[in-house]
This record gives sequence, structure tokens and C-alpha cells, in this order.
Amino acid sequence: MSRRDQAHKSVLLTRSTRSTPAAYNYACRLLQKHTRALKSDWWERKAVELQRAADRNEMKGFYNGLKEVWGPVHLKSTDGMDTFSGSKRVVARWSEHFQKLLNLPGDIDHEAMDNIQQRITKTCLDEITTMDEMTRAIADLKDDKAPGGDGIPA
Repeated sequence: MSRRDQAHKSVLLTRSTRSTPAAYNYACRLLQKHTRALKSDWWERKAVELQRAADRNEMKGFYNGLKEVWGPVHLKSTDGMDTFSGSKRVVARWSEHFQKLLNLPGDIDHEAMDNIQQRITKTCLDEITTMDEMTRAIADLKDDKAPGGDGIPA
């Protein structure tokens, strides 16, 4: 960058010759080439880092890397006029969005509902699970993964 700045000063301070603007243009091209190489290297390192996190199932690291790539979240208000990025406002906006999306009044034809054929109730699901079934289910789980809220890995 200093090379480009020196060439620019030279262009501004000296009498115009063909070599001074050419030196400035050459320095600009070199700087742009170097900047593009740095940017390309950063993207490659970031892609490897994200892939490694995804392969290891490190979701926190994966999403933190995505945030670093995409930047902070900016959402628009419902009228589309305001943009905001604060975490509380973003959560409130998502909540508002899904309230509108999921809580629409349904137009249900009750006659059609009455014509739906009911399936047979499976009473075998009411039976208590045996120890053998439980052992087989736990053995089928992936290693070091907690399937439930208790946080106990299989």
C-alpha cells in the first residue's frame, strides 16, 4: 500500500510524464492483486474451518463461523421501513413473524373432516417397554450423543 501511496504522491507532485501515471497504475494493480490473494486465502481457510466444524458436529463453532462470514443479522420491520440488528429486537421480530405465519385462522370444511377414514388404534404402544428393547435401542444410538434432555450419552 505504501508503494501505491508513494506513486500517487509522485503523480500529484511532479510534472506529468508518461512514467509517473504508469508507475501509479502498476502499484494499484499490484495492491489489488495482493488484496485479492489475501481475500481468497481467507475464504479458503474459513471454508476448511467450517467444513471441519461440520464434520465434527461442532454446531456452535459452525454457526459462529457462519456469523463471521455473513456478519450480523439485519431484519426489516413488518412495514419494511426500519432495519434493526439488536438481539432482543431480532428475536421479537422473528416471534412476530412466526405468530403471523403460524396463527392464521383455518378454513376447515367440517363435512370433509367427518369423511376422513379413521385408522385403527394400536394398543401395543400402551405396553411397558422391556429391558431388552431398551438395551437394543440404546445400542443403536450413535456413540457420544445425548438423545434427550438428561444429557447422558449412550
